[in-house]
Amino acid sequence: MEKQQRPLLKIEITGTDKIIEGLSYIALVALWIFVCVVYTKLPETIPTHFTGSGKADGYGDNETIFLGAGICTVMFIGMSFIQRKPHWFNFPVEITPENAQKQYTTAMKMIRMLKLTIVIIIGLIEFHTYKSSIGITDDTSQLYILAILGLVYIPIFYFLIQSSKNS
Repeated sequence: MEKQQRPLLKIEITGTDKIIEGLSYIALVALWIFVCVVYTKLPETIPTHFTGSGKADGYGDNETIFLGAGICTVMFIGMSFIQRKPHWFNFPVEITPENAQKQYTTAMKMIRMLKLTIVIIIGLIEFHTYKSSIGITDDTSQLYILAILGLVYIPIFYFLIQSSKNS
């Protein structure tokens, strides 16, 4: 079924959905609070890019600490808008009147989880930037990379599997 012909459905939001949505907003506000608080403690120049091993290899003004939170907020707003339009999404299966409800519900849950995931990932990056800026170095950089990869791919694979089951 073409996107223009897909059913327009009102998808019910469950209690779990409300909790994840609420946690996303709380995490976004916490990210901004963190960035605003640490900004006053940063040196004039801070790391802006890291190698795969966690070593800083790019530097910029301390105001760049706000860039991650700003990008995160724009992505959050965009994803919040798009999650209300599941009939616009691309799906791994054909959308029919019979499977639309389940497919839309699964896709909206995935977007909701990705919003929370993105805020957590940006928060981890901002925290790592702060630690590096004030001279705290440790061997947890590889853990950050693994955590970020896991936070991105595990929900996507989970919801793609759910979508395939609901076809």
